Amino acid sequence: MAAIHGKGGTVFIAIDEALTVTNWSIEATAAVAESTVMEATNDAKTYVAGFKNWTAKVDILVDGLDWTISSDLGASAALSLHVGLHGTSAAKKYTGTAILMSMDFNLDKEGIGTITHNFQGNGALSEATDN
Repeated sequence: MAAIHGKGGTVFIAIDEALTVTNWSIEATAAVAESTVMEATNDAKTYVAGFKNWTAKVDILVDGLDWTISSDLGASAALSLHVGLHGTSAAKKYTGTAILMSMDFNLDKEGIGTITHNFQGNGALSEATDN
């Protein structure tokens, strides 16, 4: 089994690599609609797959006071999230266009400030091998 280690992860937003990323995640979902009819076989519900959806979350370290809220919120950008497999040269990448929905600013008295960027996918999320 090939383990995945976070140290191989990177994020590219538009054409700039976000060098201060500490964490990223993707949630991919598909809507379903119930299609059960009266007197269904085996009294079991049935469903039909609907639209696919995805969101992404990217945590970065705060770099001094060089950040803004208003100019970035609602902006659309090409998003590319990369992960490497520990002990191999193989890697995966997830790409798509996304809209920056929200930014959460976090500061703890014992840590470095972070900003969590929450993206809404706008269209399909592509998965490919990254060589």
